[in-house]
Amino acid sequence: MIVYNYMDKKEYILKLLDMLKDSLPLARWLIILIKNSDVDEQLLDILIKSFQDSIDSITDENVKIQLKKWKEFLEEIKKRELDSKKLDEEDIAKLDDMLSKM
Repeated sequence: MIVYNYMDKKEYILKLLDMLKDSLPLARWLIILIKNSDVDEQLLDILIKSFQDSIDSITDENVKIQLKKWKEFLEEIKKRELDSKKLDEEDIAKLDDMLSKM
């Protein structure tokens, strides 16, 4: 059995909050809340949208630039993990095809 190692929305939000916990006190409480409750996709989408809106409304350019860099970093990780998952699925399909021909 193959287990895919990629982050879901919940893990991305937790990663982002972990990066913000020193500069945003509310982040620590959100981490606890998200980790210890069954959060649905709709709430996660709302949190992601809120983070994006918050980044856009920040007036301190240095903070805004730093947050955008973190966002881009997380998006790149997500892209790489999805690409890796896709390659893994293609490899499995090829192996299944080879096995079915034996």
